[in-house]
Amino acid sequence: MSDMSSEYPMFKSGQDICGSNNLADNNLGPTPPQQLPDYSLMNNLLFNLMDLFNETPSNPEPVVDWAKIYQDVGATFGQGPIFDGPDTTPVLSPNAPVDATIIDTPTDDTLPSDDNDMQGLDMTINPQTTPTATSVLDGAPFTMVAPVAVAATPRRKLTSAEKAQRKVNAQVNAQRNKEVDGSLRTFEALKSQQVDALALKHAIPVARINKLMGTGQVLKGTCAPNAHNAMTSRAFAHFNYGDRIKLPELKLLMNQDPIWSTKGLTDKQKVLLCEELAEKREREATSSCPSSLSAAKLSSERLKLIDHQMKQLEVQTGSLGLVLHTKGGSDSAIRASLSASLNVWVFFRDVLKLDLYDVLLNLELYVCTRREGSVSRESISSLRKTVAKLVNGSLALLTKSASKIITMAYSNFETDIEEKCFITLENWPNGLPLQNPTKFNSYNELNRIAEAFQTGEAFFRPLTATERKKLASKIVAREAAGVLPKKTRVKPRSDKGKKHTVTSKRKAKGTQGMESVSAMKRARADVAGESSRSAYKSSEYVNDDSEEEQDDEEEDDEDEEE
Repeated sequence: MSDMSSEYPMFKSGQDICGSNNLADNNLGPTPPQQLPDYSLMNNLLFNLMDLFNETPSNPEPVVDWAKIYQDVGATFGQGPIFDGPDTTPVLSPNAPVDATIIDTPTDDTLPSDDNDMQGLDMTINPQTTPTATSVLDGAPFTMVAPVAVAATPRRKLTSAEKAQRKVNAQVNAQRNKEVDGSLRTFEALKSQQVDALALKHAIPVARINKLMGTGQVLKGTCAPNAHNAMTSRAFAHFNYGDRIKLPELKLLMNQDPIWSTKGLTDKQKVLLCEELAEKREREATSSCPSSLSAAKLSSERLKLIDHQMKQLEVQTGSLGLVLHTKGGSDSAIRASLSASLNVWVFFRDVLKLDLYDVLLNLELYVCTRREGSVSRESISSLRKTVAKLVNGSLALLTKSASKIITMAYSNFETDIEEKCFITLENWPNGLPLQNPTKFNSYNELNRIAEAFQTGEAFFRPLTATERKKLASKIVAREAAGVLPKKTRVKPRSDKGKKHTVTSKRKAKGTQGMESVSAMKRARADVAGESSRSAYKSSEYVNDDSEEEQDDEEEDDEDEEE
């Protein structure tokens, strides 16, 4: 800036050009003849930069005599008929006190001569500027807008009666909105059924009926089967038996033959056609691949999608994943594949001491060597233990690592699990009671429960907020009715209502002198008084030594004869 001010006299410091931040000192006063308005330092800089870019030398403008302008402004404002406001001599003087009245303070007086002066300078006055005596912005060609302080209006506190009235109003409004929403849903469901019935009756799309009725068009909806689509599907199966034809050719063939028209069909026939198409679509969506190569291709494409989604889920949520996929039989062309997070590899290697590749190869070997439909060697007792482990393991997934494991309660599931832990059970096998696995005596029932938990069909989940509210209201209603929360014992204790005494254990006959023997070697008595572990008894006949010697001699004679 110092070099430019020496070359171009117009580039001076802000204090030299503007004098101060006072608007009266900088912008007021008549403009000298043949002098462009120099109201902004930035504009002068831009003008000279444009001259430099155009490579045309610009003549420096004459220096503005601000002292003369200052005198003219003081002489102008000093005249009584032109300016009727307060005396500005203390303000315009260089030795003005700090607490002097500022001229640009908003007042009710008007300045008749300011309009002409501002029009000549092409400037406007901001009535809310507040200059300060010492500021870091002294010499800048602008002034800061002072913030306006507004007093906050204190809010009146509500009384208890007003709070109660507002609470009642909120409950009434919520009930009304709930009833209105229910009525609207019922109306929309009935309207949708009527539209579907009209579309089925006249064999036209639902969108056309909505357009005729003046309702909004459905931008995205389900591709529900109708009579026309069902007839077209049947025609495709008929004409494409030997030749592959496309849809336009098929429509021409259908128009030529009236048997492919849906106009003469009854409502029952149209419904049967729609059911046939829906069954065909479901069968095609869940049908197996026709060949091993197509199955391998489908498996590869689906696994790529699963792997991409699992990695994306790991990035977004920080979770870990593991996917093991292999063939289902020895005749399959599907290759074994593995996808896992980095920490999963470390877990298998350091904690389980296993290699994931070995696990996958062993899984493929098991699949290829197993026998389909073979008889299981698992006993019913071991199957009961397996079911119990599956149920407890699924329930343990919902508990935190540092908390106590929840014990499954079958008889009092609602009170001990749902009400205390806010957990419910989903998709328990139909037709089977929720009871302890030890009470099941059928292989089929135990296998159904085991398969449901192994495949993930049956699982435990926490209750939602809405379900918790319903459960709380149910508990309140039950307590008000006086219903017991738990099931009572089927058979009461024999000493019910009496003083509980410790019953002594019965001893077997002939064991009175065995008090010093350890508890594990004592013989216990059953209900009949006989011991489950009988005492030692000697044999009824005892051989003497003479008989043993005679037997030995006879054996020696036989050996010699041989």
